[in-house]
Amino acid sequence: MDVDRGDIHVVGADQNNVQIRVVRDVTHASEAEATRILKEHHVVLQQHGREISITAQRPSSFGRGSWWRWWGQPNLNVHYQITVPQAFDVRLKTEGGAIEVATLHGNVNANTEGGHLKFTDIGGKVNGQTEGGSVKAVGCQDEVQVRTEGGSIAIEGFTGKGLQALTEGGSIVAEFAVPPRSDFTLRTSGGKVTVKIPETSAVNLDAHTAGGRVRTELPVQVQGRLDRETLRGTINGGGSLLKLETEGGNIRLLKR
Repeated sequence: MDVDRGDIHVVGADQNNVQIRVVRDVTHASEAEATRILKEHHVVLQQHGREISITAQRPSSFGRGSWWRWWGQPNLNVHYQITVPQAFDVRLKTEGGAIEVATLHGNVNANTEGGHLKFTDIGGKVNGQTEGGSVKAVGCQDEVQVRTEGGSIAIEGFTGKGLQALTEGGSIVAEFAVPPRSDFTLRTSGGKVTVKIPETSAVNLDAHTAGGRVRTELPVQVQGRLDRETLRGTINGGGSLLKLETEGGNIRLLKR
């Protein structure tokens, strides 16, 4: 899926077909202007074997970069509501809008130039990027890689194999439902980092902040010099790498 604008909501269901609903409306425009804009906005649905594609081109009168309209000027709003079989893989891209995906067993690749991302109960790998918005992943069961240029990141009930969460401006909160099974990295350029892991977790901790303190509720066998901004060592004998970094906030490692 590659569209010029619009929110995308995908949900997996116990079915063997794909259902697509597109809702469009034009604001700050006369009836004639709205009719012209909708006619110029081409949404194309195609099927090739088991692959379904959705593309959309911006109205020619809008021009490049006119997603952010001046107040009072015509604006086209688009919402995609899609239901797919749970075993589907999805690749989603929008130039402006939120993306939400839920209850899929397959892989998810999502990219938006302006909007939040939310992934719920995903069995496959998740790769999500947004130029400006928050990211939330709940109950994901495989590798998760998420990045935002400006927003917070929240990971809840994670049981996957690997996690990488990066933000240029926001806090990160990550809760592990099971002990980490592979390396993971949480990094922010401007915010706090909070991680909750089971008390039995065996990890190698590498935590550093340039503008705060590192605190832990779990005992750490310290390696190297001990100071308030850096904590490196092993927990329960060591294991997977737990790398936590922030340039402007505190780091907290808590018992789940």
